[in-house]
Amino acid sequence: MSRELFDRWRLLAASFRDSDAGARASERLGAAAAPALEVLVAACADDLGVGPRDLDGERVRELLSRFLPARLGGGESYVVEMPDLVEEFLLHAVSEEPGVSPFEIVSAVTAARGDFEAAMADAGRERRGTAETRTPYKRPGAKLGRNDPCFCGSGRKYKACCAKLMDP
Repeated sequence: MSRELFDRWRLLAASFRDSDAGARASERLGAAAAPALEVLVAACADDLGVGPRDLDGERVRELLSRFLPARLGGGESYVVEMPDLVEEFLLHAVSEEPGVSPFEIVSAVTAARGDFEAAMADAGRERRGTAETRTPYKRPGAKLGRNDPCFCGSGRKYKACCAKLMDP
Protein backbone atom coordinates (compact mmCIF):
# COMPACT_ATOMS: atom_id res chain seq x y z
CA MET A 1 0.00 0.00 0.00
CA SER A 2 1.31 3.40 -0.85
CA ARG A 3 1.03 6.13 1.73
CA GLU A 4 -0.37 8.49 -0.91
CA LEU A 5 -3.22 6.10 -1.73
CA PHE A 6 -4.06 5.58 1.94
CA ASP A 7 -4.05 9.34 2.54
CA ARG A 8 -6.36 9.85 -0.45
CA TRP A 9 -8.91 7.37 0.91
CA ARG A 10 -8.68 8.93 4.38
CA LEU A 11 -9.35 12.40 2.95
CA LEU A 12 -12.37 11.01 1.16
CA ALA A 13 -13.54 9.46 4.43
CA ALA A 14 -13.17 12.81 6.18
CA SER A 15 -15.20 14.59 3.52
CA PHE A 16 -17.76 11.75 3.68
CA ARG A 17 -18.19 12.30 7.43
CA ASP A 18 -18.95 15.98 6.74
CA SER A 19 -21.45 15.22 3.97
CA ASP A 20 -25.19 14.59 4.24
CA ALA A 21 -24.69 10.89 3.42
CA GLY A 22 -22.10 10.65 6.18
CA ALA A 23 -24.46 12.30 8.64
CA ARG A 24 -27.18 9.78 7.75
CA ALA A 25 -24.71 6.91 8.18
CA SER A 26 -23.63 8.30 11.56
CA GLU A 27 -27.24 8.51 12.71
CA ARG A 28 -27.89 4.96 11.59
CA LEU A 29 -24.67 3.44 13.00
CA GLY A 30 -24.12 5.67 16.02
CA ALA A 31 -20.74 5.18 17.67
CA ALA A 32 -19.92 2.31 15.30
CA ALA A 33 -19.74 4.66 12.30
CA ALA A 34 -16.10 5.61 12.87
CA PRO A 35 -14.69 2.07 13.24
CA ALA A 36 -16.79 0.84 10.31
CA LEU A 37 -15.43 3.62 8.10
CA GLU A 38 -11.86 2.89 9.24
CA VAL A 39 -12.25 -0.77 8.24
CA LEU A 40 -13.67 0.30 4.89
CA VAL A 41 -10.85 2.78 4.22
CA ALA A 42 -8.22 0.19 5.14
CA ALA A 43 -9.81 -2.38 2.82
CA CYS A 44 -9.98 0.14 -0.04
CA ALA A 45 -6.39 1.30 0.38
CA ASP A 46 -4.67 -1.95 1.38
CA ASP A 47 -6.66 -4.67 -0.32
CA LEU A 48 -8.05 -3.01 -3.43
CA GLY A 49 -4.90 -0.98 -3.95
CA VAL A 50 -6.55 1.50 -6.32
CA GLY A 51 -7.92 4.99 -6.03
CA PRO A 52 -11.55 5.93 -6.54
CA ARG A 53 -10.93 6.86 -10.18
CA ASP A 54 -9.83 3.29 -10.92
CA LEU A 55 -12.80 1.56 -9.32
CA ASP A 56 -15.02 -0.68 -11.38
CA GLY A 57 -17.87 -3.03 -10.65
CA GLU A 58 -15.64 -6.08 -10.31
CA ARG A 59 -13.44 -4.42 -7.70
CA VAL A 60 -16.47 -3.28 -5.73
CA ARG A 61 -17.84 -6.84 -5.75
CA GLU A 62 -14.44 -8.16 -4.63
CA LEU A 63 -14.36 -5.58 -1.83
CA LEU A 64 -17.70 -6.79 -0.49
CA SER A 65 -17.35 -10.50 -1.09
CA ARG A 66 -13.70 -11.03 -0.15
CA PHE A 67 -11.79 -8.14 1.43
CA LEU A 68 -14.28 -6.80 3.97
CA PRO A 69 -15.28 -10.24 5.31
CA ALA A 70 -11.57 -10.97 5.83
CA ARG A 71 -11.22 -7.80 7.92
CA LEU A 72 -14.38 -8.28 9.99
CA GLY A 73 -14.75 -10.70 12.86
CA GLY A 74 -18.50 -11.00 12.54
CA GLY A 75 -19.42 -9.75 15.99
CA GLU A 76 -19.20 -6.07 15.11
CA SER A 77 -22.43 -4.13 15.51
CA TYR A 78 -22.12 -2.60 12.04
CA VAL A 79 -21.73 -5.81 9.99
CA VAL A 80 -25.35 -5.77 8.80
CA GLU A 81 -25.04 -2.14 7.68
CA MET A 82 -21.70 -2.59 5.90
CA PRO A 83 -23.06 -2.99 2.32
CA ASP A 84 -25.09 0.21 2.72
CA LEU A 85 -22.06 2.05 4.09
CA VAL A 86 -19.92 0.79 1.19
CA GLU A 87 -22.48 2.02 -1.31
CA GLU A 88 -22.84 5.44 0.31
CA PHE A 89 -19.09 5.91 0.77
CA LEU A 90 -18.14 4.83 -2.75
CA LEU A 91 -20.88 7.01 -4.27
CA HIS A 92 -19.43 9.92 -2.33
CA ALA A 93 -15.90 8.99 -3.44
CA VAL A 94 -16.80 8.96 -7.14
CA SER A 95 -18.67 12.24 -6.77
CA GLU A 96 -15.44 13.77 -5.41
CA GLU A 97 -13.14 12.01 -7.89
CA PRO A 98 -15.16 10.97 -10.94
CA GLY A 99 -14.22 7.72 -12.55
CA VAL A 100 -16.76 4.92 -12.55
CA SER A 101 -20.43 5.68 -12.97
CA PRO A 102 -22.60 5.73 -9.84
CA PHE A 103 -24.91 3.22 -11.53
CA GLU A 104 -22.06 0.71 -11.76
CA ILE A 105 -21.33 1.05 -8.04
CA VAL A 106 -24.98 0.63 -7.05
CA SER A 107 -25.29 -2.40 -9.36
CA ALA A 108 -22.10 -3.98 -8.00
CA VAL A 109 -23.13 -3.49 -4.36
CA THR A 110 -26.60 -4.88 -5.06
CA ALA A 111 -25.09 -7.92 -6.78
CA ALA A 112 -22.54 -8.52 -4.01
CA ARG A 113 -24.85 -8.21 -0.98
CA GLY A 114 -25.62 -11.92 -1.00
CA ASP A 115 -21.93 -12.80 -1.39
CA PHE A 116 -21.06 -10.55 1.56
CA GLU A 117 -23.70 -12.18 3.77
CA ALA A 118 -22.58 -15.67 2.71
CA ALA A 119 -18.92 -14.82 3.38
CA MET A 120 -19.76 -13.40 6.81
CA ALA A 121 -21.72 -16.57 7.66
CA ASP A 122 -18.75 -18.77 6.68
CA ALA A 123 -16.76 -19.41 9.87
CA GLY A 124 -13.80 -20.74 7.87
CA ARG A 125 -13.37 -17.66 5.72
CA GLU A 126 -9.96 -16.16 5.07
CA ARG A 127 -8.99 -13.74 7.83
CA ARG A 128 -6.64 -10.83 7.59
CA GLY A 129 -4.43 -10.51 10.67
CA THR A 130 -4.87 -7.59 12.97
CA ALA A 131 -2.21 -5.93 15.06
CA GLU A 132 -3.31 -7.95 18.08
CA THR A 133 -2.91 -11.29 16.32
CA ARG A 134 0.49 -10.65 14.73
CA THR A 135 3.55 -11.81 16.63
CA PRO A 136 6.57 -9.55 16.70
CA TYR A 137 9.80 -10.63 15.05
CA LYS A 138 12.22 -12.27 17.47
CA ARG A 139 15.90 -12.72 16.75
CA PRO A 140 16.77 -16.44 16.62
CA GLY A 141 19.80 -16.00 18.87
CA ALA A 142 21.51 -13.46 21.05
CA LYS A 143 22.60 -10.20 19.45
CA LEU A 144 26.25 -10.12 18.48
CA GLY A 145 27.98 -7.17 20.13
CA ARG A 146 31.03 -5.36 18.79
CA ASN A 147 33.24 -6.66 21.63
CA ASP A 148 32.03 -10.28 21.43
CA PRO A 149 34.28 -12.91 19.86
CA CYS A 150 33.81 -12.99 16.08
CA PHE A 151 31.42 -15.62 14.73
CA CYS A 152 33.95 -16.73 12.08
CA GLY A 153 36.08 -18.45 14.74
CA SER A 154 39.23 -16.33 14.41
CA GLY A 155 39.33 -15.62 18.15
CA ARG A 156 39.45 -11.86 17.56
CA LYS A 157 36.77 -9.39 18.58
CA TYR A 158 33.98 -8.91 16.06
CA LYS A 159 34.81 -5.18 15.66
CA ALA A 160 38.39 -5.99 14.66
CA CYS A 161 37.50 -8.87 12.35
CA CYS A 162 34.38 -9.30 10.20
CA ALA A 163 32.83 -5.94 11.16
CA LYS A 164 35.69 -4.25 9.29
CA LEU A 165 34.83 -6.22 6.17
CA MET A 166 31.24 -4.94 6.28
CA ASP A 167 32.18 -1.27 6.70
CA PRO A 168 32.91 0.41 3.36
